[in-house]
Amino acid sequence: MRQLFRCVGAAILAVALSATAFAQPGASVAPVSGVTQGRPFEVAYQGPLGPGDQIRVAWVGSPADDYVTAAAIALDGAPVSLTAPVELGLYELRYWEAETGLVLARLPLILAPLVPTLDAPERVAQGGAIVVAWTADPRIAGQIELADPNKPLAPPLAIAQVVRTEPTVTLIAPIDPGRYEIRFIREEQTFAEARIRGSDADRVLARRAIDVTSAVATLAIVGDPVAGAGLTVEWTGPGAPEDQIRLATPEMTPYEFIDARLVGAAAPVTFAGPLPAGSYELRYWSAALWEVVGTTPVTLAEPSATLDAPGEVAGGATVTIAWDGPANIGDRIAISVVDAPADFVLAVARVSFGGVPVRLGAPVQAGTYELRYLAADGAVIARRPIAVTAADASIAPPGTVEAGSAFTVAWSGPAGPFDELRITLPAGPDDEPFTATRVTAGVAATLVAPDRPGTYLIRYWSASSATAIASAPLEVVCANCAPAEPTPDVEELRP
Repeated sequence: MRQLFRCVGAAILAVALSATAFAQPGASVAPVSGVTQGRPFEVAYQGPLGPGDQIRVAWVGSPADDYVTAAAIALDGAPVSLTAPVELGLYELRYWEAETGLVLARLPLILAPLVPTLDAPERVAQGGAIVVAWTADPRIAGQIELADPNKPLAPPLAIAQVVRTEPTVTLIAPIDPGRYEIRFIREEQTFAEARIRGSDADRVLARRAIDVTSAVATLAIVGDPVAGAGLTVEWTGPGAPEDQIRLATPEMTPYEFIDARLVGAAAPVTFAGPLPAGSYELRYWSAALWEVVGTTPVTLAEPSATLDAPGEVAGGATVTIAWDGPANIGDRIAISVVDAPADFVLAVARVSFGGVPVRLGAPVQAGTYELRYLAADGAVIARRPIAVTAADASIAPPGTVEAGSAFTVAWSGPAGPFDELRITLPAGPDDEPFTATRVTAGVAATLVAPDRPGTYLIRYWSASSATAIASAPLEVVCANCAPAEPTPDVEELRP
């Protein structure tokens, strides 16, 4: 057996001695140092820089075409980046020429083993989450544990299996404050179903201390808390996955709450509105301790808003309303009848987060109405009166037009949102026009005459009241048609 070991050792030595620098004229690979297994490194070189040429990492003594990893050379000769093999062994760097398939230069490559490391915070609150970053030979199977530094490996207080593709693991701190130890433990090896343990020191690849402190949490409201809106809360605390920020009333026990949000990542949590005005309490609930570790009072004030608009507007006209208010999702501005219920509206529009003024169509009927700011829950938080005068509209009769032709019409009116000029039958409803066009303030409207001759009406249709507020006759003729017939019945011409 001793003779066999000598032969094997001699063979390994012979291979190692063969891994010497070699280069054809005009080709070379620059020495590199400090290369760690599985880690990237850069290689400088010289050579013909032909298309397809590569810098390769290969086993010492392997054929010219064999390699473990490779990178195409840069046509300008710039250094290339390679990743070192994971497996330790005898390697060499090669300049490989694509045209000939020859190795033009070679140089030994020495790999340093990757030293396992652990990176974690110096301290964590009791019951908090500990995010541990690790590095090690990816072929090593093992786990990261949290333990008492004065006790053997088993049993740990917390454990997480390492996964090659995940550079971190998360452990949950114990509830007892004190000094603990994070350990990177190599998996026990077995042979023929029998354990080969070695010492505990052999299995601990890396370790670091961590202090577990008493859990303390802080809670802070983002912005000014107002009833009817949501509530956003900044927090600090243990940050364990099952910890919660809870909303309660002051008289509730530590185990009672109105609503709760998991803390998740270190980011604000938001309680959705609407919430009524009153006194509340925010609480940080530690799932590990099963108790509240931080509180702060919060008072939700009654919301307020202002409305700025003309005191008087013509019936059917557009009203521009400037406003200031909570601007919560679901908030609206409406025109309503004085003393009508909050949910009764004649016209309504949602407010925007940017405070853009709202445009509404005034009612057609003259009278005193009310502008209202409605919160998302339907409460009226601001109101002001607005007087509406009688709607004033007119249409200049265009006289006679040819059937099917386009013609322009002069008009006046409120020019409210979605107002139209419509061509209808004299006795027909104004919501079934032959043709219609939207009006624009100060611009003559263009209409298309019906295809059949006869007597019709042009009506000004107010969208805010869904009714016609002015009309003028229209005579449609057809020069190339048969003699005109009497205007058909309404039912006959209805579209």
